[in-house]
Amino acid sequence: MIDFREKKAIRDGIITPRASLEDTLDHVEDIEMIISVIKTKDGTIKVVSSDGESVEALGLLECAKVDVINGMYEEQ
Repeated sequence: MIDFREKKAIRDGIITPRASLEDTLDHVEDIEMIISVIKTKDGTIKVVSSDGESVEALGLLECAKVDVINGMYEEQ
């Protein structure tokens, strides 16, 4: 089944949740640990992670924070 919203998003250069997850699954053999921060359509925020140390998870989230901040500066 063709998802026209997905096709339009791809055409418009938008990375959808589906596209992000599919890309992650394409590389799952190379992934040691994963942390996901998810915002649902009703505004609920969930954090899920694979097995790992809490300190390591916090470090990965800190790396993500820095990456987002750097991206904000690059957009200006």
